[in-house]
Amino acid sequence: MKPLFLRLRKNLKSLIIVHPSWFIRTLLALTKPFISTKFSQKFQYVFSLTDLAELVPMEYVSIPDCIKEIDQDAHGKVEIAAAAVPE
Repeated sequence: MKPLFLRLRKNLKSLIIVHPSWFIRTLLALTKPFISTKFSQKFQYVFSLTDLAELVPMEYVSIPDCIKEIDQDAHGKVEIAAAAVPE
């Protein structure tokens, strides 16, 4: 029987990190030599909700209103398609 982490790692298609902080990016960069290249390629950084909407159907993602407001303040009043973000 394979360990649980190994099974989850094999089934993981992509790990999308939204609004990554400097600390998270540095931590992942430092651990990169210790993890496999195939697994490290699954990490994706997304810096705005608009970019996230291009990767993931937003009807399956629950985003709190306060996060939407912070994203709009940081990246301007960029509207995501109404069908993409449920209110």
